[in-house]
Amino acid sequence: MIVRGALAAVARKELARNPNATIRRIKLVKANRGAPTLEEVDRLWVMLDIDGFPLRSLDDLAEDPEGAIDHAIHELLPEPFQDSACWWQLSSSAGFAQGILKVHLFYWLTQPASNLHIKTVLKQCAPGVGWRRVLRRATALHRRAGHRGWTRPNPAPFRLARGA
Repeated sequence: MIVRGALAAVARKELARNPNATIRRIKLVKANRGAPTLEEVDRLWVMLDIDGFPLRSLDDLAEDPEGAIDHAIHELLPEPFQDSACWWQLSSSAGFAQGILKVHLFYWLTQPASNLHIKTVLKQCAPGVGWRRVLRRATALHRRAGHRGWTRPNPAPFRLARGA
């Protein structure tokens, strides 16, 4: 399981005291929830969650998922993402809605970036796409199953221009 956030000091202290402790995913201070255990941090990676992208009639997620994913990347994402390798995994709900692509794309960046920076770049470079739910917050849990694939055979350095 993966979260984009980092453990807050209170969570690190609890795990140092008890390595088997269960830590709740809390980011904001709210009544009766305890201290935040996760905090937003800049990361070298980002997971983009594409839901509801219409498949073309030639797309077949069972036989050629890479074709559909590559098409979505080129239709939705800014140029720096289009020629960069990414690790992908179909969402757990993929295949339940006919003709719809649901996929998680993991990209490695050349330098750490915040969720706010990435969201700003995506909105500037691809304004027609709703990026509200695309990025995983510090506390959002992503369950990762076994390896699914790379969109390109040779992973290349991943790029996201900071000045974009």
